[in-house]
Amino acid sequence: MAASFALRLDLAGRHLAAPPAPLDAFAGRIEAAFGVKRLASTYAGPCLRVRRASDNGQLDIGFAGESLDAAALLAFVGGASAYVVAWYDQTGNGRHAVQTSAAAQPRLVEAGVPELGANGGAALAFDGGDDYLEIGGSTGLARNAGAFTAAAVLGVATIGPGSIQQLFYAPTTSVSVARIALQLVPPGGTYYYARPADSGASPISISRSRGTARRLIGRARLSAGQIDVATDGAITTGPLNAALPTADADGGSLARIGAPTSGGSNRFQGSLQALVLSRQPLDIAALDGALARIAA
Repeated sequence: MAASFALRLDLAGRHLAAPPAPLDAFAGRIEAAFGVKRLASTYAGPCLRVRRASDNGQLDIGFAGESLDAAALLAFVGGASAYVVAWYDQTGNGRHAVQTSAAAQPRLVEAGVPELGANGGAALAFDGGDDYLEIGGSTGLARNAGAFTAAAVLGVATIGPGSIQQLFYAPTTSVSVARIALQLVPPGGTYYYARPADSGASPISISRSRGTARRLIGRARLSAGQIDVATDGAITTGPLNAALPTADADGGSLARIGAPTSGGSNRFQGSLQALVLSRQPLDIAALDGALARIAA
């Protein structure tokens, strides 16, 4: 009797591994990462904490799949408006972006309707007036850094003539050091490079008008005296006004999202879906690919 062999494929019992999250390739090299999507596979916490305006109740909202749990958000908010109390850092470093003042909280839902980014996904809406978040554990974030990378997915509401909007800002100790910020300048404006003697200077600056969701990356290679700015993957490289060994940051002031200070002008107006910060000169092409996944 001849022996017989059978090969059975048990496809139903197999499970396909989940694809890596957008920032998995940068694990250990990012200081803080905020998003309305899950950015790191290792992150198991909530996306953000919201406050509903109807009774000032608060709730942590997590993810449904890889995106913000819109159903849970709207079930909590109902027909009210909702604002962001905390945007959780997904790196595990605990640098959560927080705003305890109700008047200064970015909006997430307006009268029961979610705020949307330029790509149609959930987004934080900054009004350009008094909205901003402070990043916990960020004092001295850029201090003694030979390089710094800041990247964002955003939609710009408006940039008026002569105005400058600060998307990310790390306060400095002195005007005599390189400043770290991710700022937008008016359409047709120039790129701002580091100006160590200029109190209004910033080594990372991006010029872009309103439109579809934008992927913006600023990378300061301070020890090399270079600045790299990428807008939707298109890279511009130029020299710093003066090559400096490091940037500096105030050891007593928190870095901010949406404003340079707790008062004053130059505030961001538009939608924000992700912000990524690193003290390393991250590869721009790879980082832009990650931002494209977040913006999709």
